[in-house]
Amino acid sequence: MSSPVSLPIPGRTDDSLDSHQLREQEKKETRKKFFDRHCQLKERLDQELQCEMRAEEVLKAKGRQVEDSMEHPADWQRARDEQIEAAKERKRAYLRMWSIKDFSSLKVLGKGSFGVVHLVRRQGTEEVYALKQIRKEHYRNKNRMKAYNERDAMAKGFGLWFVDLLCTFQDSSNLYLVMEFMQGGDFFAYMEKKNRLSLAETRFYMGELVQAIDAIHQCGFIHRDLKPDNLVLTAQGHLKLLDFGLCTPVDFEEYVQQIDQDNSYQGLPPAFQEKPGRDALRTACGTPQYMAPEMFLGRACAASDLWALGVISYECLSGSLPFFSQSQDRRRAFQELKTQIINGTNLPHRLTRMQKKQRELGADPKECLAAAQFISKVLCPVERRISTFECRLEEFFQGINFSELQAMTPPFQPRCTSAADASHFDNFPPQPLPDVEDITCMDPELDWALYEQDVEAARARLHGKGY
Repeated sequence: MSSPVSLPIPGRTDDSLDSHQLREQEKKETRKKFFDRHCQLKERLDQELQCEMRAEEVLKAKGRQVEDSMEHPADWQRARDEQIEAAKERKRAYLRMWSIKDFSSLKVLGKGSFGVVHLVRRQGTEEVYALKQIRKEHYRNKNRMKAYNERDAMAKGFGLWFVDLLCTFQDSSNLYLVMEFMQGGDFFAYMEKKNRLSLAETRFYMGELVQAIDAIHQCGFIHRDLKPDNLVLTAQGHLKLLDFGLCTPVDFEEYVQQIDQDNSYQGLPPAFQEKPGRDALRTACGTPQYMAPEMFLGRACAASDLWALGVISYECLSGSLPFFSQSQDRRRAFQELKTQIINGTNLPHRLTRMQKKQRELGADPKECLAAAQFISKVLCPVERRISTFECRLEEFFQGINFSELQAMTPPFQPRCTSAADASHFDNFPPQPLPDVEDITCMDPELDWALYEQDVEAARARLHGKGY
């Protein structure tokens, strides 16, 4: 029996591309179209700037005609020149595409499971920033929306209480966030150096933390990972929020509704000691010692951030954590910690011990009692937990004008010799920035489409000033 004769496939020849090659070609064409748009916008920018330059000359000519009739012609011209230059800069910012070539590394500020944080200088300027380099594979088995949430929370929450975000960009292996450099270091290092803070120091910094928590909730997010490692100090000593990697949107209408089923709290340290070192606090998915009871059930909400406020307040005053386990067995330690947090085991006893430690420092017993009462009102079940508004009314914060905190002198004022002084950070081995890549290689699968953002331009558009 003769073998069947292969019939020719319509529209295909023997030398045609196989299916894999066709898919690769389609991806290449998609990437080219995606980045061609940026080139078109750049060209359009040049045309717009040329038109503005011609219009500027016309305005200057008209200005010279009316100068004699104006009382202060020089002031008028200066204001007009500044207006034109501001408009040009907004258009440049709108179409600017950042990349690693815009920065040079000065020092490594920190490392973690996500990647590395560099201290960088913007090329051609004296501007210094912190550049967070996150490996894309860090999100391989996780929801990529977390990376977008971190970017959006920082972009929306700029101001007094959040580390400012300049821009975001990517290459084939990493995501990048360019942020304000906080010269005072993190709050954990300050607590570790002091061992135990006074009532006045704790009152000031926890007052600023109340303001910061309220601000991020008003921006539409909950932090979910508040701890001393994620609080940083400015060059003047004021507190700001950092690391929004676990941020998630908050539902204002249903304050305690379950809004996120997050099963990522698995990578736990080997033990949850009363006074852990920094390494024990560096986990990829939050720190159980600061988790609220509802978070163990996957029901994180805005009130969960206030539980963390209570834990940090206790830690400042006592020099230790309110919930811990001495067991070296990982599973047993976690279960003991979970039981303590959910049931409030030994919390009254530990608050009494905290008051005793403060009295040994010469603190007023009445103020110690007020601090313990405040902490007990946030370290409680979510249905009884007080809000940020109620926190401000607590006797512990008596005498604090929350609206004037930024005008007050902080208890700690870092000594900085220059804008690039990073002496308040731990020392890490130097690590160069990744090599610059061709723009079409940055996101070959379009998994991270539209991650790039120029925050300065976005804010200009938000206020009706952008292009």
